Amino acid sequence: MKRLATALLILSPLAALAQGTEVDPPAFVQMAASSNMFEIRSSQMAQDRATDPALKDFAARMIADHEKAGTDLKAAAGDIPVPAEPSAEHADMIGLLEDAEGAEFDNLYKTMQVRAHAEAVALFQGFAEGGDDADLKAFAAATLPVLEEHRAHIEEITTGQ
Repeated sequence: MKRLATALLILSPLAALAQGTEVDPPAFVQMAASSNMFEIRSSQMAQDRATDPALKDFAARMIADHEKAGTDLKAAAGDIPVPAEPSAEHADMIGLLEDAEGAEFDNLYKTMQVRAHAEAVALFQGFAEGGDDADLKAFAAATLPVLEEHRAHIEEITTGQ
C-alpha cells in the first residue's frame, strides 16, 4: 500500500505537466519519449511478474504499440533530440515496480497504467490540437487514438468490467 501511495505522489507532477496545452516541441518530445520508455519497461516487467493473465496480455500489447510509437516519435522529431532514458519520475516508478511482487505488483502496475495513460492522452491531445511543429503534431494526432484505446482497456481491466 505504501508503494501505491508513493506512485500516486510521483505521478501527480507528471499529470500536471501533461495537462498544459502550451508544450513546446522539445518538451513534448521529452515527455512523450519518457512516457513511452516507462510503458515499455514497466510492461516488460509485467510480462514476467504479473499474476493476472489479462495484465500479461495488456503488457504484450503495450510493448508492441509503444515500440512502434518510439520509432514514429524519432522520425517525427527531426532534429529534436530524443532522450535515451526516462525522466527521474518515470525511473522512480519503474523502481517501485522492481520492488513489488504478486498482487502488490498487479495493483501497482494497474494504478500506474491508468494514471500514465491519462497523462499521455492529455499530453498528446494538447499537442495534437495546439502544437507548433507539423510533424510532431501529426504524430500526436495519429498516436492519440491508440493511447485512448490503451486507457480504456486498462480501466476495463482495473474495474473488472
